[in-house]
Amino acid sequence: MLKKITNIYYIADLNLSTLKAYTIHVMKMIDNFNHFAGHVELLVYSQRKNFTLNKIKKNFILTSKKKFFIKNFFTKPRNNFFYRIAFGFLSANYLKKKNGLVITRSFMASLFLILFKKKHFLEIHHHLKGFTKFMFLNLNLISSNSIIKIIFITKSLKKNFNNYDIKSLVLPDAVELKNFKRVKIRSKIKNIVYVGSFYKGRGIELILKIAEKLKNKNFFLYGKRKTDLINFDYKKLNNVKVFNLIKYSEVPSKLAKADLLLMPYSLDGIFIDALGNNDISKYTSPMKMFEYLASGAPLISSNIPVLKEILINKKNCLISRDNSVNTWVKNIHLVEADHQLRNKIIKNALISASKNTWFLRANKIVNEYLRFS
Repeated sequence: MLKKITNIYYIADLNLSTLKAYTIHVMKMIDNFNHFAGHVELLVYSQRKNFTLNKIKKNFILTSKKKFFIKNFFTKPRNNFFYRIAFGFLSANYLKKKNGLVITRSFMASLFLILFKKKHFLEIHHHLKGFTKFMFLNLNLISSNSIIKIIFITKSLKKNFNNYDIKSLVLPDAVELKNFKRVKIRSKIKNIVYVGSFYKGRGIELILKIAEKLKNKNFFLYGKRKTDLINFDYKKLNNVKVFNLIKYSEVPSKLAKADLLLMPYSLDGIFIDALGNNDISKYTSPMKMFEYLASGAPLISSNIPVLKEILINKKNCLISRDNSVNTWVKNIHLVEADHQLRNKIIKNALISASKNTWFLRANKIVNEYLRFS
């Protein structure tokens, strides 16, 4: 029997209209928090008028039949320092007399929750810098008794905070298994798929070089945006098809067509925008990785240390020892030729995915709240 609480409030400093990973993460957590509370409420900057609850459920493949509530503080999308301060204050002030579990990825909201002595969880997905670093590390607000626990996305990120007296929990990103239909893999690898951004460090250049060597394979790349600053010369390759960014609801069907999935991150850095800002290669926990694991197709990944908190070479994936084109081509041939290895990878990948679901992630947070409340 599930342990339930009355209210859960999630503060997310985002405009509810985007399909960014942050939004997907929040919506999946809200959906699964619905299993554990009578009332679940999401606090955001703004909500686009035509972005209705039904549309949200469809776009993000939300499975809970219960309704959740959305509270937005601004009529138009906002995302600058002063609005983040205003949003943090308004959110904390709105919740200061409400009872229930409060969780946020907004440092400004956490700052005001601390000032109001409101117990909450603070989730951290990146290194701190600037004002947040000064307030939470230099002034040690990160050790505040108002923070029930700090939730880190990876063990590697948590290590950066070992010098601080904090209560913490490591919870990587996750996947909704029921969103993914596993299909029988062909004996020969024909369709090779990549789903994700085309930003610097995501490995698109490497995939194109691999495709040039493997002209008998079809490569399907999803995620190109109009704002991408890097121009990839793919039109000369007849075996490569490039598609624009797709809705999250389309991801499972694209993965279901794959005989092999690629995660060729650069060993020189993984960046979060088209300008090549903010290298996340030392602490990332990509949702894509868990979706790949749940898809039923084998995965080949770059040799990025933080990913090995989840990925195990020749068990739930194949990890390329380097990012040379020849090594990746050899790995593709290996997965295709060794059916026993491929079946082993697929089986263990599904087990790994089942241990990292959004439901289990939400359940761990709720249990921590019940322990300290």
